[in-house]
Amino acid sequence: MRILLTVDPEIPVPPTIYGGIERIADALVRALMKAGHEVALIAREGSTCPANRLVTWPGKSSQSRLDTLRNAWCLAGAMRAFQPEVIHSFSRLAYLLPYLRGKCRLVMSYQREPSLRTVRLSARLAAPVS
Repeated sequence: MRILLTVDPEIPVPPTIYGGIERIADALVRALMKAGHEVALIAREGSTCPANRLVTWPGKSSQSRLDTLRNAWCLAGAMRAFQPEVIHSFSRLAYLLPYLRGKCRLVMSYQREPSLRTVRLSARLAAPVS
């Protein structure tokens, strides 16, 4: 299976000091590859995770609107180039907006409790599950 993982652009994968989500993403990439899957990772520049394909976010801040647009555009390019069957995102919902009603399966992992606002927005934007 071809799986694309995304992680927010602030911390490299694996992290050098702090980064719980980034440690989880690193372990997941390694386990999926060991199980025979082809895995691409989009993460911060300087990431050293041994994914089959590593793409770096051009925007450095998930809080910047301009960086969010740059990163959404980057994800679109990675989607075209890698053609994943599944996107597993640890990153911003905004990057995924063009794919919420697409054919590619999406998994969103939150390593903290998402706000009610985020859950409601995701439910409204996402395609119905069949």
